[in-house]
Amino acid sequence: MESFLKCRAVEMAEGGIMALLIPGVPDFWDPQKESTVVSRVELLRSSLVDMAKMGRLSAATSGIFNLPYYFPTAEELRAILQKSNSFSIERMEILKSGTFLNVDGHVACLRAVHQNMLAHKFGAETIDETFDLLKKKFYASPVYADPSKDKTIMIVAILKHNNV
Repeated sequence: MESFLKCRAVEMAEGGIMALLIPGVPDFWDPQKESTVVSRVELLRSSLVDMAKMGRLSAATSGIFNLPYYFPTAEELRAILQKSNSFSIERMEILKSGTFLNVDGHVACLRAVHQNMLAHKFGAETIDETFDLLKKKFYASPVYADPSKDKTIMIVAILKHNNV
């Protein structure tokens, strides 16, 4: 995030405004009873591991493959943003996800974000099978049966470019 802010500071006019919309997690959530964007990405990772165990993906390739995500709490993000000399926080709010996606919606979102990357890494012929396995994992988990258990938050931050 710090590198991202440094790059944007070079591009922006002094006094310019930037809005960030970042998926995050609440300060506390129970992964046994609730889901977040973190648990959905973890389920995708476990599907890739299972595909490797079934011999559908190269174990060597899947072992070094990483989905490098970090989903902050609002306070973690605030601390990072406050360290920036280039921007000041004009406003920051937490929005409840409110998407209330069902299993098919979650799988479609994960597929939209990851399909090209996974096809490039593992081959297009494995994509349908990977996401079918992911869908089965979603349906097998009671956490995803009730969309109201999705505790993902969206963090909205309005930043002003400082005259540095």
